[in-house]
Amino acid sequence: MSNSEVLEGKVVAEIKRRKWYDLRPRLNYRPSPVSTMPPTIDPNNWTPITAKELKAHKERLEIRGRLRREYWMKLYHPTNYKFFNPLLTDKAYTHFTRAKSVYHLKETLQLSKTSVNSVIICLLIPAVYIWAAIKYDPNRSRFDSVVKD
Repeated sequence: MSNSEVLEGKVVAEIKRRKWYDLRPRLNYRPSPVSTMPPTIDPNNWTPITAKELKAHKERLEIRGRLRREYWMKLYHPTNYKFFNPLLTDKAYTHFTRAKSVYHLKETLQLSKTSVNSVIICLLIPAVYIWAAIKYDPNRSRFDSVVKD
């Protein structure tokens, strides 16, 4: 089979079917009365991309790139690489747990009623108790001066 038989039409990338049962998709689609046009390439379904859609697409690409860099940093980390095995680690689960945790955020403090109460119980009450114990002296009045001003 020569090159002229393989290539046909204006588009060079379009490949001629070798057999009648060869149903590989063609790159240059031509509508026919027998078949229907796929909705993905139908010009009636096409609308121009809006600025909002383009911005969302760029944000998705940035997130995808950041997650890819994070995955490779974990995989090839000089000290922690031994704990990250790509065969045993689910990439999606790794991203999910990292996104749900707050340890990767700097200076993250989300106070709730429970956390405030635990801070009061664990830190402030013992601090007040220690301060009172240091300040209180039962023998202090015994060493007061007899001379009053």
